[in-house]
Amino acid sequence: MSVSVKTYDFTMDAGSSAQILAVGTYFRIQTCTGALSVVGEFGEVSPILAGQGLKDSPFTRLQLKNLTAFPNSGSIIVASDEFVDQQMVLSGVVLTNQNTFSNVSQNDMTVTTSSTQVLAARAARRYLLIQNKSTSGNVSLSLSGSAVLGGGISLPPGGVYEPLVCGNGAITAIGDIASNPNLLVIEGY
Repeated sequence: MSVSVKTYDFTMDAGSSAQILAVGTYFRIQTCTGALSVVGEFGEVSPILAGQGLKDSPFTRLQLKNLTAFPNSGSIIVASDEFVDQQMVLSGVVLTNQNTFSNVSQNDMTVTTSSTQVLAARAARRYLLIQNKSTSGNVSLSLSGSAVLGGGISLPPGGVYEPLVCGNGAITAIGDIASNPNLLVIEGY
């Protein structure tokens, strides 16, 4: 059996929507800069972030809505089959996610207007997700040295950083408000 898999990119202004004309039974938000809702014949899934999706739910179109007050861009994978145990079957070929891990740490960190280390270096790091859960403060990340506001990786309110391949160095962050206790850091190793 042949499996159809397509990736669609999207860019939406604050509060706006985008329609994807795609037929499938599975979707997953690959990347996004903030929370979304997804509507199809299955109903509505909301809120949804990078790495989340729905399986075994046939659809002929998807309506994405940006739930943030900022522009939101990213990509969505649409397939006629699903990811199973970190594998996706494509026309008889099995693609395996090599970033397997057995330990996970999850921490809510506070970011201030001074560069602060939010994650120590770890040689065994295989997965990383950092989400700015603030509704008003922006955060800048640095993967090498001190973070500088507006430099490095920028996370607007609701923004998510989830690299496909993550480094193992220390990560620092800085924010544009005095105290933002809403930085979620998840690490797999």
